[in-house]
Amino acid sequence: AAINQGVKTYLLKHGSMSKISRYCFLNYEHVYVYSEDDKNYINSISPMTKVSVYRQDLVRTFTNKVLLFFTYRDIENLNLLKEIKDFFNNQKMELVFKSHPTMFRNEQRIIIKELNIKEVDSNLDGAEIINEVCPSFCIGWTSTALCESLYSGVIPICTQHDNEKKALLDSAIIYPFEKRTLNWFKDKPTILKLINGEILHSEVQRSLLAN
Repeated sequence: AAINQGVKTYLLKHGSMSKISRYCFLNYEHVYVYSEDDKNYINSISPMTKVSVYRQDLVRTFTNKVLLFFTYRDIENLNLLKEIKDFFNNQKMELVFKSHPTMFRNEQRIIIKELNIKEVDSNLDGAEIINEVCPSFCIGWTSTALCESLYSGVIPICTQHDNEKKALLDSAIIYPFEKRTLNWFKDKPTILKLINGEILHSEVQRSLLAN
């Protein structure tokens, strides 16, 4: 109704774009998204809409922390989370986590108990927490926070199994997680080189953005 009356309308995306979105996408005046990938997609389906990518503050100094972004799916993958924790603990790095807003408190408690891990302020959004913690890595499944991480200069690590690719295809998510993140199961050598200072964070970040 507002658009039909000529009122300027703004859409502030709170997650990644999906190709399914085009069927309910309106001719907004201005849309804010998390990535250039999403921006390019909207430009292709709604050329008259102005699109901006949320500004991300760059992390300049990295701590020895690793920030995990948990979802409901991680409750069924506690062994994987323990594997990740042991790997980084062996590298003298500390893990902290931020749970997804859709997780129940009892699910969060299970993770806290099983991993003996600290939770960061759940009232902050992904970008705010990344800039507060200044982690060396952010880890998650297909969280928008991994996109925020990359644009903040923090290397994102995705825990997606090969057999989970179909789920993203079915959801028609625009953001190419496979190209824009390191994969936990395939890229451990690169992760170790980053930890040991053999390659620079900025070098890997540029590579992921350029894919």
